[in-house]
Amino acid sequence: MAKRRTPRPVVDATPTGQAVMHIDGALLSRGERGTWRIDLTVRAADGDRSLQIPIGKHRAIDRLAWELRRSDNPS
Repeated sequence: MAKRRTPRPVVDATPTGQAVMHIDGALLSRGERGTWRIDLTVRAADGDRSLQIPIGKHRAIDRLAWELRRSDNPS
């Protein structure tokens, strides 16, 4: 028989007391104007919760996306 894991709390704390939120799904998406957004999904006891956070333009994310796309399609 498989062991059932005890569900972890959604909001936890570090040893120093800083809040930590366990995120089940995170997605970075780039809009038409080149601005980035973070889409978060958190699985809570009373159902899934979602949040979208616009974070603006970020060259580092653009560069990472370009590098990942390039490594997925070697020429």
